[in-house]
Amino acid sequence: MRTRTTIAFFVVALILVAWMLIVERPADEARRVEDATSRDLYDIDFDRATSIRIVRPADTLALAMVDTHWDVVAPVRDLAYQGSVGRVLKVLSDAQIDRDLGPTDDLGPFGLAPPEINITILSPAGTMMSLDIGNFTVDKSSIYVRRSGEKNVLLASTSIRRACLYDVEDWRNRRVLNFDLSAVTEYTVETGSEAMRWRRRGDTWWTVQNGDSILGDTEAVEGILRRIRGLRVRRFPEASEYGDRFDFARLRVEVVKTAPAPAQRLSMLWSSTGYPFIRTEHDGRVVETDSAVVGVFDVNVWDLRDKRPLIFDPGSVKRVEISAVDTTASLVLRGTEWGSPNPSISRLDQGRVRVLLSSIASLRFESPPRDLPKPSRESVFRLVLYGSDANLIDEFSCYEGDAQDTWVSYSPSVGTTTVSADAVRRIVERLRLIRKADAP
Repeated sequence: MRTRTTIAFFVVALILVAWMLIVERPADEARRVEDATSRDLYDIDFDRATSIRIVRPADTLALAMVDTHWDVVAPVRDLAYQGSVGRVLKVLSDAQIDRDLGPTDDLGPFGLAPPEINITILSPAGTMMSLDIGNFTVDKSSIYVRRSGEKNVLLASTSIRRACLYDVEDWRNRRVLNFDLSAVTEYTVETGSEAMRWRRRGDTWWTVQNGDSILGDTEAVEGILRRIRGLRVRRFPEASEYGDRFDFARLRVEVVKTAPAPAQRLSMLWSSTGYPFIRTEHDGRVVETDSAVVGVFDVNVWDLRDKRPLIFDPGSVKRVEISAVDTTASLVLRGTEWGSPNPSISRLDQGRVRVLLSSIASLRFESPPRDLPKPSRESVFRLVLYGSDANLIDEFSCYEGDAQDTWVSYSPSVGTTTVSADAVRRIVERLRLIRKADAP
């Protein structure tokens, strides 16, 4: 009898174990998966969003996707700061349900009758989501929310509420002009009746002054563009602060980009606060910015031009001839080494040759070139650069002037100007060091 009872208990135990393995365990696993996935507040692709509407206690904020960027369309119309839009979408995408409080018809205690905040997001297919946002919990660790079409009150992260309540100005784009530097083909800076226009040619920038084409210092010319692109909004002024004063603005900038992109223009005038007002003409947007923009209008062609008296590519130079009052030399490039025209006479210190060539490349003139003929008196220094097949690249001569620290200089590519006498003397001294470094 005891054996039959033991066997019966054993069979029942086996049946229970089988039931747990076959039925209950998969069901528990399914419930765990369901619980895990249901903790997401929304399981949707927010990248498809094209419209956002946030009803708030003080106003209603509306944003719309225009082409590939977001615009603020209410309570003001302006370019949107893409970071703020991305922030609220990410908060919603990451949001979890902290706790489901179940259904209720008494929404008042939760701040949901009516809701203090509602955010609705649309896509081309229709409404993606609509969320009512209520009060904080007593300990301020969560907020009460309810999804559209549902009766359950949920607890969720307070970051949702914070993201929805950013000030309108935090949603507006703080850039004044937005452009890709590499796409700019020319720009113009106007100061009253004067205009300075720089045009890109390949990797260089050129302007025309008094009928002469002038090569720009690429870093300096593009530095103005970087300063313009780097302008940020300090404040969004009221229309009453500037009225029709922009009709008389004398400071203007135009940035021309690769076609078919339209040109971007801005005008500047001073505000009563001491900061500049900027109006972008293509959209009529008026902002107050910092005073860094003033530097854009303080420069001239002299500030931005290339100040090298010798215009050359160091890699193209194959022969250098230098003559001073008490020394002369010819340097010839053979393969990767510099030497004398007669290689059997001497060998040169290659390190000191590089220092000499660097000194030549770093020469800068100190006064604007003048349309004057080459001086007729004897030069105190002359330098000639040749390329392949003895083609003349450029030449440069110096003449003693009235001042001890500057010499008059002339080169066909630049004309007549002045250079530092000490800079030229350093070239001569480094030439002597090369000669002293000759080794048999």
